[in-house]
Amino acid sequence: MDRQKLELVLSWFAPTQGTPNSGLRYLTQADLNRILSWFAPAKGVSSPSSADSNGTIKLVQTVFVAGFQYYDGKKVWKNLAVGDAVRLVREPDNKHDEYAIEVYWQDRKLGYVPRVANRTLAQMLDRGETLTAQIANRKSADDPWERLEIEIGLIT
Repeated sequence: MDRQKLELVLSWFAPTQGTPNSGLRYLTQADLNRILSWFAPAKGVSSPSSADSNGTIKLVQTVFVAGFQYYDGKKVWKNLAVGDAVRLVREPDNKHDEYAIEVYWQDRKLGYVPRVANRTLAQMLDRGETLTAQIANRKSADDPWERLEIEIGLIT
């Protein structure tokens, strides 16, 4: 939330000069919805949670995490488990790949969805579709490009 929005919210609850609590204002449903929208997940961020009772998850694709050896993957390797949720974050300003999608586990960057597999996913995130992802497989392979495999699903 930026400073201007925060000041606006705080002004609604600040008493008017003179009489204590005279400036207190009741929030309408529209006010409440507007405030809640400021805290909604940013566009281009996937949900790490599973679908609710009204939604189902459709598997979109399974990929190996690219760049695993360059980020926090080695540091957290022993703690990663099959089934753990990972978070996908769009990085549209990436100078190497306009469709870049970062992969995070508990706020630790593991790498990226590979370039050959990210374009459709990036377009889905950009449209506001809700993707979910989890660790599908861990391998002690010598090739770091095949160490960590994730499943990416679409919540419908």
